[in-house]
Amino acid sequence: MFRNRLSQVFEGGKVQIPNLTLPLFLVILLGYILKKISFFDDKTVSELNRLVYYIAFPLLLFSGTSNIELEKVISLALLLGFPSVILTIMILSFFVSLLTKQFQRGTFIQGSFCANLVYLGLPIVLTVLGEEASGVATVLAATGTIVSTILSITILRFYDPSPKKEGALGRIKTFSTNPLIISIVAGIVFSYLEISLPEFVLDTLSLISRITLPLILLIIGFSLSFQKIKEYVLLDALSAFIKLLIMPAFCFLIMSRVFNASGTLLFASVLMAAMPTAVISYSFAKEFHSDDKLAGSIVNFSTLLSMITIPIIIYLLI
Repeated sequence: MFRNRLSQVFEGGKVQIPNLTLPLFLVILLGYILKKISFFDDKTVSELNRLVYYIAFPLLLFSGTSNIELEKVISLALLLGFPSVILTIMILSFFVSLLTKQFQRGTFIQGSFCANLVYLGLPIVLTVLGEEASGVATVLAATGTIVSTILSITILRFYDPSPKKEGALGRIKTFSTNPLIISIVAGIVFSYLEISLPEFVLDTLSLISRITLPLILLIIGFSLSFQKIKEYVLLDALSAFIKLLIMPAFCFLIMSRVFNASGTLLFASVLMAAMPTAVISYSFAKEFHSDDKLAGSIVNFSTLLSMITIPIIIYLLI
């Protein structure tokens, strides 16, 4: 199915991959420029982020999952394959982290496997593969986010130097009431029960979806900061190497060889694995008294570098 979509990438025998990914990163760049010229203040961006997080993105995810054909999407490879990739990379990064300082290990490990699946992964997968991949992409984002969050909490709690280490259950409870997760579950229920929505509701969801992804990309650009990269450049580079190159390579091998995945599922999985480190990893590092400055630096460095690595991975997959 994705081959038909990717046929649009070729024009006159020349690969036009930048036409797929460059617009997304240019919108991110616009968000960064708007920040530098103080077009928006922090409060405005915070409110825009609330709009996206609590309303726009949940409606987009609900729209993407409520009309999928579950019997054609749900599979063992989809439910177990991608989580297996995340767990494998976590174990690998655990051993690599032994080269770092004790208080940096939790941050380094989660920065190497916790991908920006929702805010950046979904826009890129939907841009490259089209709306027909929305069901697979949404389930991948959901399972990947759940597994990444649980593993992040576990590893950071293990390295937490503070005497009080409770709070993990509270974190998981908060995560279970996350509006993004609720919208995905609701969409799957609607799909399973084959509940049809009125056309005016579908049209409304379509209108909202058109503004959601550009807003997300602008917010990502606004959040970028490169002041700490020089201080942590070696750890940033090592984490980015694992996250942006090793993880998608492992994903391709595990999904194709172990779970026999192919087509849209394989392509979407590898693309999701190729995403940079999630912004939420900074919040987790701060909460569990790990090196939050390193976490922020890893997020920014990997996001910047992904502008180069993601088009390369798409080219290799074709």
